[in-house]
Amino acid sequence: MSDPLINQIEYFIGIEGEQKGPFSFGDIQGMISSGEINSKTPIWHSELSGWDCVEGLKEFTSETPEEKIAPKLTSPLSLEIKNGKQISAPNHSLKKRPSKESDPFETVFSGKIDIEKPIENNGFKSWIITGAIMGGLLAAATFYVLTQTPPPQVVSKKTVKVSASQQRGLSLSQAQIKFNKEPESGIPELIAVLKVNSTDNVGLEALETLLSYYRQKQMTSEAGKVLMIAKRPLEALGFFLQEPRDLVGAETAYEEAANMAKGNERKELILKQITLLLGSVVGMEKAINRIKLLDQEFPGTQHPYQYYLKSTEGKIADIFARTAFHYNETLGEFLISNLSQVRLLEKPLLRVTKDKLGKYQISATYKGTVNFHNDRIPNIFFVFLLSNEQWIIVDTNLTKERTAAAKEAQKIHLTNGVTENEMLQGLENLFKTQFPAKGLHEIISSQKTRPSNSDE
Repeated sequence: MSDPLINQIEYFIGIEGEQKGPFSFGDIQGMISSGEINSKTPIWHSELSGWDCVEGLKEFTSETPEEKIAPKLTSPLSLEIKNGKQISAPNHSLKKRPSKESDPFETVFSGKIDIEKPIENNGFKSWIITGAIMGGLLAAATFYVLTQTPPPQVVSKKTVKVSASQQRGLSLSQAQIKFNKEPESGIPELIAVLKVNSTDNVGLEALETLLSYYRQKQMTSEAGKVLMIAKRPLEALGFFLQEPRDLVGAETAYEEAANMAKGNERKELILKQITLLLGSVVGMEKAINRIKLLDQEFPGTQHPYQYYLKSTEGKIADIFARTAFHYNETLGEFLISNLSQVRLLEKPLLRVTKDKLGKYQISATYKGTVNFHNDRIPNIFFVFLLSNEQWIIVDTNLTKERTAAAKEAQKIHLTNGVTENEMLQGLENLFKTQFPAKGLHEIISSQKTRPSNSDE
């Protein structure tokens, strides 16, 4: 071939159900010449939309046209040859002219043959008539050949049947050729191959090509995603949990892995998924649903997530018990700064109260003996109320002045309660502020601090 681009094409052939290649143009010519392949052998290259056969590719097809063999004519008035001399037909053959029924051609001569009187020789006369008839027959035969020759045959391309495995191999080859030239254009085709079947040799090769590329580029999240397509979620987790972590991908991988597992393995995967969801800002609702599923499928399982299944009021009581030390600390600071001459002999009792209107407040009460100006005074009580993050004395019998001030404070602060949801939100926000790395359900092993001006 004179076209230099033909030598750059990579050809693939199908032999005994297997795809072989790539081969150059010269390789294919050599195999044709040696008889290793024939004109019916399936062949493909990147410029074709599908498999073809060798005879269907113009670069391997001979341009020499087939010879047309004209039909052999036989004249009804052929001359007899004897001893090397031509013998004319007898004169009586001219007297009878063929009828239209027996003559396959239209009559060439019309009218009678007028022979001039001076020609008296009958032999010479017959030669002239015979020559005229022969000329007419030759012209008729030539016309017949020109009009009756069948049109040249059109050779139709035969459809080459390709097996499903061959087609998958072809799809992988096409995808890899694109990928090698420009990865971004080849990746979608490799993923398409992977989606069809991720467990056969073709799918595994496509997967390995993608993983090698993503490892090299340190695209861990993308590597996890192709493993999810290949239905290998546990392996995908290893990529999703690498920094920077893809928590959405990891959560999905945990769920897919749990759906594929049974028994204790499934239980452990659900527990890990719940832990991951609870660490996500938007995963709380789904986490609660998975906790319910865990209790339903594995009743009696000990886990720390019961907090999330409690009612709002139950959650308030639970988380307040785990954050009470904070309120003890702030109350102690208030006593030091506002009741420096008073020492409480017992710890005040902290609690969350709800009024008749359903409004919630945090309060503390004390009833007992106090040291006041170095005197021990029994039966003294205090009621403290937390209002806008500040402690207020709203009732006491310590002195008349303190009692009057407390009554005035009641009028202002006793109506500053909040709704049930607002109280829970405030407590949970406090917990998150104090322990940002902990879940709302976790127990804090921290010693509760009591007011510093109280005695044992």
